[in-house]
Amino acid sequence: MTTIPGIIIFKRSEERFLFVERYNDPAVQQGLTDFYRSYKFTEIDIKDKTCLERFTYHSRLRAPGNIENIRVTADGRKAFIFGDNYGITVLDMENGDVIRHFGNSNNAYGAITRDGLHAFSNGYGDNGKEFIRMWDAETGGSLRITPLVSDRRQGPRCNAGAIEISPDGKWLAVGTGTTADVFLLSTRDLSIARVYRHDMATTINNVAFSPLTPHLATYAKGVLKVWELPD
Repeated sequence: MTTIPGIIIFKRSEERFLFVERYNDPAVQQGLTDFYRSYKFTEIDIKDKTCLERFTYHSRLRAPGNIENIRVTADGRKAFIFGDNYGITVLDMENGDVIRHFGNSNNAYGAITRDGLHAFSNGYGDNGKEFIRMWDAETGGSLRITPLVSDRRQGPRCNAGAIEISPDGKWLAVGTGTTADVFLLSTRDLSIARVYRHDMATTINNVAFSPLTPHLATYAKGVLKVWELPD
């Protein structure tokens, strides 16, 4: 087993964390034409200071690389893996079984509602133009699509790589690449409420909502900005 640098940690409750470690498993990769990457899911109980290895999941990727975007529902029962197996995979967190798979190879980044009933992901049309899609996570059906249009776009794509939902579930923030635009959309109908803009054309590395006040923080190329949310 070859360990790959990098870990992903997700908070499941005040006292528990989900630790996800990625690695190459030669036994899985050998003789396969597709590229596989294995992910070990471990639950850490801070109060009891115990670790429980849940399961290991073998992901099939479109090309050599890593899955960076994994979301867990508030109750800790499901995990959504974006960019996996040419789309979005939903796992049962108790045993690692695949509950559902939907989407396509464009869905590399995304977010989910706290109850896990809806998912949001980036995607590209045949013309290379990017959009955000809302999914019914219970059926895998597409509900709505909103194009991300920027007058500062330098290339054919905005390359959305930072996506978050506000704590109240009202807003979806999408940070783009090359244009440094941050789209604020309503999770109800995917309408664009505002477009926040950094001063330079670069990639938005991260977006985060304040849990206590109506503000959105965005980070790009060493610059952190805080924006007010609409009423």
